[in-house]
Amino acid sequence: QRTEQLEGFASLVSHDVRNPLNVAQGYVELLAERTDDPAVDEIDESLDRIETIVADILALSRGERELDLAPTALESVVADAWASVDTPNATLEIGGEHPGGDGLPRVQADGSQLQRVFENLFRNSIEHGMPAENPRLTVTVSYADGVLTVEDDGVGFPDGRVESLFELGETGSGGGTGIGLAIVEGLIEQHGWSVTAEKCDECGGARFRIAGIDPLP
Repeated sequence: QRTEQLEGFASLVSHDVRNPLNVAQGYVELLAERTDDPAVDEIDESLDRIETIVADILALSRGERELDLAPTALESVVADAWASVDTPNATLEIGGEHPGGDGLPRVQADGSQLQRVFENLFRNSIEHGMPAENPRLTVTVSYADGVLTVEDDGVGFPDGRVESLFELGETGSGGGTGIGLAIVEGLIEQHGWSVTAEKCDECGGARFRIAGIDPLP
């Protein structure tokens, strides 16, 4: 019953918010063609933020559903997630080793839900890790010995705080919905894995470690 109520609420939010949101985005596009006022860009960014919040609410509700597990190429999922996130001034690198090859392995997973995990991790790095001065960022995804690592060379976690990052409603220094990392933890645990966050001593930024992953032959 709780799941049905959550999904009903999410669908209501999606329908009632997305329709006027799409109208507003259309008018912003028209305004952008008529003026170079920087206020138009600010409005556009705010509308994009609303769209992200709606998507996060839907993802949180759908996280209650059973996963559709199948052999999944992690490298393809990571690439699709990166392509779907706005990544200005950011670079993706992939590496690692596993039995049967280099790079990222194939695993038993729900590909669409796993893509959501990477989208939120990438978005977290860009929104919270991008340096204010010299805004450049490299995000690295690698695999070794059952652990998938997502790390960046950004500014790291505020005050080194990592204990509450996955709590619903917790936001970082760059703002946020407070939903994204809660979705990450929920989906990772549904797969039977675990996720932790730590400061990346080598790169200076943030590191997320997803453990318990068994590569397929």
